[in-house]
Amino acid sequence: MGEVLVVTTHNPSLYCDESPVTLLNVPQERVEAARARQSQDGCPLFLTLVEEGLILREPGLQLVQHYGQKLFRSSGPSACALCSSSTRCRNMRARFRPRRRKLISGL
Repeated sequence: MGEVLVVTTHNPSLYCDESPVTLLNVPQERVEAARARQSQDGCPLFLTLVEEGLILREPGLQLVQHYGQKLFRSSGPSACALCSSSTRCRNMRARFRPRRRKLISGL
């Protein structure tokens, strides 16, 4: 059994239907592009924005954790992509995993 790294979905509205304060200074078209990417490959929009340098790493990872937990609790594992072993998830892990703690904890 692997370690859960990211809880996500291809449905960005289900993942995060609001606009967190962290995104206030991000151009709306970049947020929409990040949501479009999530709908294609499941990469959480916050990770895309971190990767593009549009939000800071730590707040971005906190948002991934928060919205991943919220998604898992409200929808259960059947509606989520639990990334632990696929190549895409290993790539996300290599780029974004916080040091010395799990990305998703307390599930």
